[in-house]
Amino acid sequence: TGKIVVTGYCMGGALTLGAAVNVRGLACAISYYGYPGDLEWSKIDVPVQAHVATKDDWVKVPMIEKVKAAVSVPFEMYVYEAQHAFCNEKRPEVYDADACKLAWSRSVEFANKHAR
Repeated sequence: TGKIVVTGYCMGGALTLGAAVNVRGLACAISYYGYPGDLEWSKIDVPVQAHVATKDDWVKVPMIEKVKAAVSVPFEMYVYEAQHAFCNEKRPEVYDADACKLAWSRSVEFANKHAR
């Protein structure tokens, strides 16, 4: 369709939220356990989906709740009983196949909804 969906994991997830604040013309943004620090969240003008783990020492659920509360666009936030990097199958100590599969299916559905 020529529409752009931005997504990323960890630092890429942080950059995804940063792009949602600073880049105009995106279809949507999908962030996995990323947080870039405080930004002007009210500048987000695209739908956002965020995936957050409860056992994350870096990205805490309240951080993403703060972003969600500051935007006036659709914002889906999913919280998983998992650790940071739960989609990284190369790190068996944190990988959670079920959470990853669910998060990915939600992401694909979200991207398809907003980029068609």
